[in-house]
Amino acid sequence: MNDPDVTVEPLNAEFREANYSPTDTVLYTAIRQVSAQYFPGTPVVPHITSGYTENQRYRPLGIHSYGFNPYTATKEEGNTEHGNDERIRVEEVRRGPSILFDVVAAVAAAKS
Repeated sequence: MNDPDVTVEPLNAEFREANYSPTDTVLYTAIRQVSAQYFPGTPVVPHITSGYTENQRYRPLGIHSYGFNPYTATKEEGNTEHGNDERIRVEEVRRGPSILFDVVAAVAAAKS
């Protein structure tokens, strides 16, 4: 319904339109390949988040940015996110950096 007497304006003067990174990049391919090694059968797909990330600042600069998170969490752990009792399992702290390293190594190998 269009009402000429109604207007909508952002309250924040710094409002920015959403942006995204393409999924046909070397980095996205590396994320998919490495994820398949660590989490067989789990799809890697773009998603929309209601939270803020700095990625929207990098993309206009030509930097492909994804909210890739190599950590898994149980429902209970996920419910602690950003809380005073936020926590993650030790095995996730050990595995996560290895996954990130493998993604970087895959991108470097593809570029050489």
